Amino acid sequence: MGKNWDWKTWGDEGGGYANVAPWYGGAMRRNPKLKVFLAGGWYEAGHMMYLNRAALDKLTDDVRHFVKAAAPGASE
Repeated sequence: MGKNWDWKTWGDEGGGYANVAPWYGGAMRRNPKLKVFLAGGWYEAGHMMYLNRAALDKLTDDVRHFVKAAAPGASE
């Protein structure tokens, strides 16, 4: 990310996780039709679902359905 990254998103201590919730919240308030797909915590393989074939297949299927629902007429 480099020296130009706004490290304040990581909290006062400069560690932990980036809190992007305010940015998502702001975008969703500005655009009520915005659709957000959040996958973390929904799959057996945890946050690395791409390493588990069954979880990856489920994630792929879920993303495919999300895109079709969010953008009618989208092709696979």
